[in-house]
Amino acid sequence: MPALVDLTQQIKRYLEYYQTHASHEHLPPDGKGVSKILLCGGGANLKGLPELLSLELRIPTELGNPWINILAEGKKVSKLPFEKSLSYTTAIGLALRGIKQ
Repeated sequence: MPALVDLTQQIKRYLEYYQTHASHEHLPPDGKGVSKILLCGGGANLKGLPELLSLELRIPTELGNPWINILAEGKKVSKLPFEKSLSYTTAIGLALRGIKQ
């Protein structure tokens, strides 16, 4: 799929830019740069996307959990499948930002 090839190439360019422009204080302790990619938003549900990006970028890639800072461990939002909750990532992040201010 050409769109996924383009997406992968663009992410590679972002990673290269980050590696060459990030100050050392923003790099992880091992100094190797990005150690994991978290996908969020509705597009993250594209079948096989995490696996494709992990393979092409050689960086572990997984779906982000938008509820990680909201729900107690083991709890879940009733009647809302995890895949659907990814669509709410931006709204959840903005709400959390408002709470912290």
